[in-house]
Parts: sequence; structure tokens; C-alpha cells
Amino acid sequence: MWKLLCLATVAIAATATLACSGGDEQPTTSSSASAATSTKPPTSTTVPATAAPPTAAPSTDPAAAALAAAIKLVDGVAEADCTTNNPQQKDCVSLDPNHRAQASRGIAALGERGPAGGPSALFVGRQANGDWGYYAGGQQFYQAWKLPGPMLVCTQGSGLNVRMEPSNDASLVRTLEDNSTVTGEEFLLTQPGTPPPASTVPGYGWFRISAPVEGWVYSKYVSGLPECSFHDSVETP
Repeated sequence: MWKLLCLATVAIAATATLACSGGDEQPTTSSSASAATSTKPPTSTTVPATAAPPTAAPSTDPAAAALAAAIKLVDGVAEADCTTNNPQQKDCVSLDPNHRAQASRGIAALGERGPAGGPSALFVGRQANGDWGYYAGGQQFYQAWKLPGPMLVCTQGSGLNVRMEPSNDASLVRTLEDNSTVTGEEFLLTQPGTPPPASTVPGYGWFRISAPVEGWVYSKYVSGLPECSFHDSVETP
């Protein structure tokens, strides 16, 4: 159930800080290596409580749209052109065929590798306007990405707020305990990260969950791993 994507030798990492009353605040700045105490962001960085995520991607093939966006984001080329039409030796990007269908749920799983090898994971997320942005990847990341699927709450002893809508200002449904399990159904990217080849910074967003209660949780406080030790060793409370 907790088996990770095998796009390459992929571990896990990113950053987060926790709110004392329960995690769901978006960070004022994104950092993959350090974390400052997070505060509630300006309203412009959150999705208003009245704005629901799209029920369908603007393309008839969400996976194809995600792939095109990912190639542009990392300034790469499609896998088909990797060795035959790649004079600048750009990184090659491909969809994970085993998880192609989940792009309709807001996350696309891809692989990125140099023309001579060196593969790593690449995930893009769908935004409210239908565009795809950088979510996570590399050879170390902890972010949950399999949809539908289980995710672990990692709040370092605090609680995780479940909201009615993907917004800090939405009504609170329930606060879940640290180390509890939730079932993710859909993802909405609200704060795109910075993809490689620049200094990589992960993105953040909201997962719609169906269990143990229905609602939305902030991606920063859930992990795709079966335990929280790595997540918690990276995060600074």
C-alpha cells in the first residue's frame, strides 16, 4: 500500500512548518532545505473558500496536458526526442504509464532524466485555472502524490485541520491527530514551486480527502511514506 513510485532511485524530502492550533497555513516563502515559523499568508496566496477546484482538466487528455506543461517547466524534451532530436542535450521528460490516469485527479507523475541517464521523479499539479505547475520531484521528496490513495498525517505532535474547502479561511470540519491516515482523492495546487534546473523548491496545495472524514487538508502536512520520521527530521517545528 505504501510502495513508492519507481521512476528511479527516489527517496523523500521537502519543507514545512507547523501551526500550533493545527496545520494548514500556507508558508510565506517556500524552501526545500530550511523552514521558518509559518504564519497565515495574505489572502492572495490562498484559494477563497467560495472557489471550488475544477472538476475536469481543460484538455480532453489531462495527462498529455500535464506532460506538455512539465516539458516547458523544466525546459526539457519529450522522451521520444531524447536521443534523436536533442542537439542541446536537454533533460528528457516522460509520463509514468502506470499512473497516467491519475492526472485527472490533479497530480501527474513523470520521469526526468539526462540524455545519458540520471533519472529522477517529477510531479506537476493542476491549479484552479486548469494550468499545470511544479509540485515536487528530484531524488529526494516526501510529498504524497498517489491518487486515490492513503497518506500519513505528519504534524510533529500538532493536529491537522480538515477544511470544507481548499482554503485556510474555510470552515473547520475536524482536526486529525498526528500519525493518523487519510485517503486522498484529488489535488489542487495553490502555490507552484520552482522546478529544476533552478534551485528547486516544492509547491504546495490541498488534498481532498474521503476518509476518515470528507474535506480538504494542506499538502505540507501529509506524507507519502508509511511513517513520519524522515518528514519530521527535515521539518523545523
